[in-house]
Amino acid sequence: MQFEWLTPLLAAEIVFFIVANCLWVSLYFSFRNRKYSKTRKKPLVSILIPSYNKADVLGDTIKAVLNLDYPKKDIIVIDDGSTDRTNDLCKAFLKEKKIRLLRHKHNLGKAEALNNGIKLAKGEIILTVDADSFPERDSLKKLVPYFADPKIGAVAGVIKVKNTSKLLTMFQRLEYFQMAFQRLIQGFFSSVLVTPGPLTAYRKSALKDAGHFDNTSIVEDWDITMKLHKAGYKIISEKGAVSHTMAPSSIKDLHKQRLRWNRGGIEIARKHYDIFFNKNNRALGLFVFPLHLVWLSLPFILLPTAIMVMIPGNMVLENIPIYLSQMISAIIGAIASLKFFEIFALVETMVLDFFDFMNLGMLRIIGLVSVGAFVTFIGLSMRTTIEKFRPRDLYALLFFSVYWLMLLGIFIHAFVLEMLRRERKW
Repeated sequence: MQFEWLTPLLAAEIVFFIVANCLWVSLYFSFRNRKYSKTRKKPLVSILIPSYNKADVLGDTIKAVLNLDYPKKDIIVIDDGSTDRTNDLCKAFLKEKKIRLLRHKHNLGKAEALNNGIKLAKGEIILTVDADSFPERDSLKKLVPYFADPKIGAVAGVIKVKNTSKLLTMFQRLEYFQMAFQRLIQGFFSSVLVTPGPLTAYRKSALKDAGHFDNTSIVEDWDITMKLHKAGYKIISEKGAVSHTMAPSSIKDLHKQRLRWNRGGIEIARKHYDIFFNKNNRALGLFVFPLHLVWLSLPFILLPTAIMVMIPGNMVLENIPIYLSQMISAIIGAIASLKFFEIFALVETMVLDFFDFMNLGMLRIIGLVSVGAFVTFIGLSMRTTIEKFRPRDLYALLFFSVYWLMLLGIFIHAFVLEMLRRERKW
């Protein structure tokens, strides 16, 4: 081992990872029976579908929204300057007067599309649905009852990945269950951090009080959530309201999405740092938000130390950068090409060696415990969101550290771009 002095540090990091997993699980069991006020009223709901060059999936999204089991729907499609066949696709629905269409001559951005849709909206509740997302039939009627409490500003749904045929989207499938589980727990404290675009219901008057969506933000859903909290509104989550979304299926598309998410996260930290001292919601600033930041940072703290510990002891210092680059190249190559032998090699070095029970040391034992804690966390996340664990989910779990390593690289890229003050793009 090249850096033996890092072993105690890695052990401490893994223990911290175990504690974090256990904390999320214990919070769920402690607060899962929390009750909320509900109403049986069926107010008019305006459903906004902002779309930019999504004609290939928009038709299915509109059909899913039309199929929602709710009596009073006002459906507005906002064509944000699309250059594909979006307009022609919408004409068929317009003829049957099933939707209303708002067209922008030029692409103004998702936030502006939503704001203009809100101006046309007739309902007192606004439901946002991304153009590549497909809400389940009963999702809307499960969101609306919570607005009995006038302080509820928004109710977030559960987002699941629809396209899971590739290893990359299988990773995201598991990741989205984590996010849904954490969002549910955040909701126990009325402190949901991000209201997801694929399915969130908002109180229209609350959006007005918060100043609507900000078109200068590249993470408008996260930004509006912070603004609603600052305006004094509660935000919760409903596990039974589900929307299926199309996740990036290529490394290029995932990189673009996560670069925006990471840079947007830094943007939110700069813009809404005062949320830590928010008098309207102390649980958010003093507990939920810090816990969320700790959870997000854990893989980025663990992985560099783990990689350094894995460097062979007989390797000279000058060759370490070459070793790291070869390791990262092998990981990216395996994911990109999905070649059997490359994947098998990764399993052999990163998984089978880890499960070597003949050489149990302190680091290996706590590592195995951390794997158990994480698998438990994933399993509970899936069970909570009413999803079955599939055999191939285990395959994705084996490589989840590889996925984290890739996300670490994207985070570093985002951080560098922010430090250089490069232009942010949606």
